[in-house]
Amino acid sequence: MRNKDLYFIQCGNDGPIKIGISSNTDKRLFELEPFSPYELRILKIVKNGGQGLERKLHKKFADLRLKNEWFEPDKKLLEYIKNLKTQPKRSIVKSVEEQINSAEIQIIANKAIERYERTIHHDIKEGMGCKDIVKKWHVGPKQYHRIKNRFK
Repeated sequence: MRNKDLYFIQCGNDGPIKIGISSNTDKRLFELEPFSPYELRILKIVKNGGQGLERKLHKKFADLRLKNEWFEPDKKLLEYIKNLKTQPKRSIVKSVEEQINSAEIQIIANKAIERYERTIHHDIKEGMGCKDIVKKWHVGPKQYHRIKNRFK
């Protein structure tokens, strides 16, 4: 499941501001528009902001709450939105963790490919020809020749 983005949607140019989360902000805006007497506009999206940040902001701006997730467009809230970075620190950390995990997976995959190719090369050294290798290992002739030449 995709992480949810935090969004700030405003009703008109000076109307209430909705602080919410969605995995598809454009779709969410489309869903909300029929119920608004004014055009809605996205003020800011925080990628992977999630429910935790949404809760914190609902508490932080509780004194401005009009109803549910709609807040008065007070100077304090507008200033906060203006200065808010679109990538929260925890998402950047998560991104680094994902990169590390991705790099580790790539290393494991590369090792597995090398073992696979060494096993094929062993069969080549044992005298199996191109047609037999292609049939047994489901590789193409180009892969056969690349593997044959790789481990000389």
